[in-house]
Amino acid sequence: MKNSLRLSSAATMLVRILFAAVAAFPIVFMLVSSLKPDTQIFGDMSSVAAFLPVGNISFDNYAAVFDRVPAARFLVNSIGISAVTVVLGIFINSLCAFALSRMEVRGKRVVFTVILATLIVPFQTLALPLVWWVNQLPYFELNGFSLEISKGWLDTYQVQIIPFIANAFSIYLFHQYFESIPKELDEAARIDGAGWFKIYRQVVMPLAARPRPRSRS
Repeated sequence: MKNSLRLSSAATMLVRILFAAVAAFPIVFMLVSSLKPDTQIFGDMSSVAAFLPVGNISFDNYAAVFDRVPAARFLVNSIGISAVTVVLGIFINSLCAFALSRMEVRGKRVVFTVILATLIVPFQTLALPLVWWVNQLPYFELNGFSLEISKGWLDTYQVQIIPFIANAFSIYLFHQYFESIPKELDEAARIDGAGWFKIYRQVVMPLAARPRPRSRS
């Protein structure tokens, strides 16, 4: 019995190692290729040398990135846009989920169903209409003491942030977690004179941020 269990665990471990090795091949190839010149990358494609740090190895490619393109600006933009999108997304999505979960609003089940239905729509079907819509929106720019109004959000920061703040999957996750919080807490806060936003800010969100203790079996 013990021998069969050991063989089963060894076979399982071997399968996991094989899957991990297959998944690691592209990453290894990317890292090794970043240390080689372009001619050597294509020359090593026909052999196992494509996955090995052999030949003319150097860090020149990493230094050349900052000479070819403004890589530092790209990195700062990515960090800034991601941070703003995440912060605004947490606020907007959690606020929407709070209203759908805790407040007695007529038609909230229909609204929640429509939000979930958007998850089955691939983003590729929305990409072109989204580009058209953002290109029709007004763009306000402050030039000295005058406010200039133009048309279109293309090549702006807000086009990379605003369309991606609201997320149906995030709303669903917040909604499901808020449903597990006892609504008696809302009633107690309402008796003490708290409004819905205060309940959201001081009751529900702190409980959502706090990890729950594991149940002992």
